[in-house]
Amino acid sequence: MMNKLFYFVIYCLIFFNIDNAFSQMQVWQPVRNVTHGYIDVNPTFATKSTSYSMNLVNWEFLAFERHSGTASKICVIKMDMNGQTDTLTNIINDGFINRNPALCYDCLYSTVINNALIVWETNKNGRWDIYARYYSSTSSPAWGNVFPIDITSYDKSAPKCIFLSGTNFALAYMRNNKIVYKELNGQTQVITYDTVLTSNDTSICRNPNLIMNNSYNKKYVTYERRKADNNYAIYIMTSGTLPTWQSPDTVAYVGNNRNSVFITYNYNDISSVFESNRNGKWNIYCTDIPYSGSRTQDTVIKSNIYNVSNFSSFMYPIITDAPYTQAFSYVRKSTDSTKIIFGSNLYNYYPKDSTTIGDSSKSVKAAMNLGVMSGFDAVIWTVFNKDSLTYSNLYARKVIIIIGDIKKIGNTVPDNYELSQNYPNPFNPSTNIKFNIPLLSFPHAPSGNPLVVLKVYNILGKEISTLVNEKLSPGMYETKFSNNQLPSGIYFYTLTAGKFTDTKRMILIK
Repeated sequence: MMNKLFYFVIYCLIFFNIDNAFSQMQVWQPVRNVTHGYIDVNPTFATKSTSYSMNLVNWEFLAFERHSGTASKICVIKMDMNGQTDTLTNIINDGFINRNPALCYDCLYSTVINNALIVWETNKNGRWDIYARYYSSTSSPAWGNVFPIDITSYDKSAPKCIFLSGTNFALAYMRNNKIVYKELNGQTQVITYDTVLTSNDTSICRNPNLIMNNSYNKKYVTYERRKADNNYAIYIMTSGTLPTWQSPDTVAYVGNNRNSVFITYNYNDISSVFESNRNGKWNIYCTDIPYSGSRTQDTVIKSNIYNVSNFSSFMYPIITDAPYTQAFSYVRKSTDSTKIIFGSNLYNYYPKDSTTIGDSSKSVKAAMNLGVMSGFDAVIWTVFNKDSLTYSNLYARKVIIIIGDIKKIGNTVPDNYELSQNYPNPFNPSTNIKFNIPLLSFPHAPSGNPLVVLKVYNILGKEISTLVNEKLSPGMYETKFSNNQLPSGIYFYTLTAGKFTDTKRMILIK
C-alpha cells in the first residue's frame, strides 16, 4: 500500500502543473451504439493476463451473447480507437444456449493481436460444458474450429482465461463446486496441465479469477469460498513452478464478498479487487498482493451510500507524465435508478460522468478494454447493455488517457538496442526520437535496472528532461521532446537500458 501512497503523493504534487489539455482529454465521450435491433447482453473484453504490460494494440476483440428465442450465440467484433472496425463474427451459433464468454490474447510485444482464445459455457450436451476457439492472425480463416475444454460429468461455469506465452493459455472455472485450473496450447488444442485446485475443500468454491506475474513466473488464482454463515469469502492460491501450489490464503473474509478483477501497480504488484457488503451496502475494496509476499488487506477504494458493483479498471502503473493514471467504471444502484459511473482516476481528480440505464430493477453488465493505441495515448472503451423496446442493445463510451509522449511503432522485435538520431534536427519547437529495445529486463537480471531511461541534458551536462523512465516490452519506440522555455543551443539525449547506453546530439534553433 506504501507504493500506492507514494504515487498518489507524487500525483498530487504534479497535478497542478499538468497542461490544461491533459484535463480536457480526460473526459468521457458521448454514448454511442455498438449494436442495435438484437438482444445483445454480457459484453466482455479480454481479462488482464499479466501483472505488467505497457503495450498498446491497434484494436481489441469485444465478445457478447446474442439471444434469439430459447437459443443464444457468442459473437465477436473488433473495436479500435473509433469504435467497431469490422463485421460481426459468429463464434458459435448451433441452436443451443451459449453464454459467459471469456477472452484472452497475446498483445505483449506487438501492436496487433497475434493469438487469442475465447471460451464459453454451452448446454449442447445436456449439461453446462466449456468449449473454446483459437485465433491466429496468420491463419485463414483466423478463427479455428470449435473444440471442447471440459465435457466431463457435472456442470461447469464461470470460465476465465489468460495468455501465457506463444500459443499457450491458462484457464480457471468452476466444476462440481471446485476450482479447476488448466493450461493448453490453443493452436494444437492440447491440454498441457490439468488440476483441481480445491480438491480437498468441502465448501462451495466458485467464480475464479486469474493473472500471471510475467517477471517472476507466478500464477495467481482467486475465488469465492462459502463460509459457515452462507456468505462468501475470497481466497487466493499461488504457484511459482508447477505443479506446486501454495495453500489457500485469505483475500477478504468479513461480510459477503464477490470476486471482481485484478488491477496492477508498481511493475510486479497486483491488487485483487472485490465487492463486499460488510458496511451494509455493496462497496468496492481491494487487497494488495505484492510479489514479495507481504500485503495490505481490505482497503476501500470506492465507498458509496448506494450499492455499487461490476467494477472494471484500466491502469498504467508507471507513467512518465502522470503516475497512477487510469480509467474505471462501475454500476451504481440507488432506490430509483441504475447508472454506470465513469471516471478517469480513482481519487477523483478528474471529472466523473454517468449514464442512466433505467430504474433500480435493471440488470446491466459493463466491460472495459485494455487500451487501444491512439498516437501516444490510449483509448479506453466501456461497453454495456441497455434495454430498448424489445431489444437489449450494446452501447459504449470512451475516454482518451494520456500516458506520456511514447508509443510503440513496430511489430518486429529488434535484434539490437539502438538509439536513432532525432528528427527534425535542428528543430523548433519539438523533435522526435526513435529507439529499439530487444529484451525485457527484469529486476533480478544481471543487467540490473529494469527501467528504460531516456534523458535530455544541456551542453553543461545538466539534466533538462526525463522523456522515458519505464519498463518496456521489446519493440521499436518513438517519443517526442518539446520545451518552449529552452534557449537555442546544443543538447544531448541519452538512452540507458540495462547495460546499454548511447548518447546523441541535437540542436534547437529559435
